[in-house]
Amino acid sequence: SPWSLALDSPEPQLPNEHTLHFPLDWKAYIAECETQLLTKALHFSRYNQRMAAQSLGISYDQLRGLLKKYKLSTRARAG
Repeated sequence: SPWSLALDSPEPQLPNEHTLHFPLDWKAYIAECETQLLTKALHFSRYNQRMAAQSLGISYDQLRGLLKKYKLSTRARAG
């Protein structure tokens, strides 16, 4: 389940009702949620994109599209 990714470690976390500020910018909120889920799935899968896509319940092509949309790195950061 994709939500189990958020439970494996404390970072990054999805915004919750205590972190929301109104008025809410819906598009920015959704972008932030998607970005955090993508980042977490990539980290969890050790940057194996097919595994990340499967863990999120989306196709590999959908994952690639979202990575491009949000300009996310497809490689682990050194350090």
